[in-house]
Amino acid sequence: LPDDAPAEAAEGLSAAVQAAAGDPAVLAAAGAAYDAAFLAILAVVAVLVAVTALVTGRLLRHHGPGTPASAYESNH
Repeated sequence: LPDDAPAEAAEGLSAAVQAAAGDPAVLAAAGAAYDAAFLAILAVVAVLVAVTALVTGRLLRHHGPGTPASAYESNH
């Protein structure tokens, strides 16, 4: 945030919008900070999903058709 921004603006996006009182510099900085945080969280979640998919695929490879795990399937 700009040096002259109110201290309340650092508490969150909605607080920054209220404290900015229409100051475009504060609004732009708050929006940029929100976008950066959202992108960082999105990247972390994408990596976690990819790692989880790889681990699941690796673990399920040992439990496919014809393995001892498939002996407990019902034959209805």
